[in-house]
Amino acid sequence: MNKKKTYVTLNDGNDFREVARVMTKNGWKQNHATARNYLNIAITNLISGIGKELGAPGIDHRSLSAILKNQEVYSILPDILFAAYQGEPKDDTK
Repeated sequence: MNKKKTYVTLNDGNDFREVARVMTKNGWKQNHATARNYLNIAITNLISGIGKELGAPGIDHRSLSAILKNQEVYSILPDILFAAYQGEPKDDTK
């Protein structure tokens, strides 16, 4: 049984090729696959960290892989990051 491949698509913002162009222009040479891989690593770490914070059992590699292929994760990522930012203790020394 062949599974249909799913691809993350963007409606707004920059795609991975544009991100790679901007990064390369600013001295961090990379291609679109590298930009995508860095994002996937960051999201994997984020999801693992959220799981630990919530006391959820460890998320295995297969589950993380399935999560990264789900378009909804990328749709709600800005909300997750904003909520995390709002929950961060503020540094009043600045």
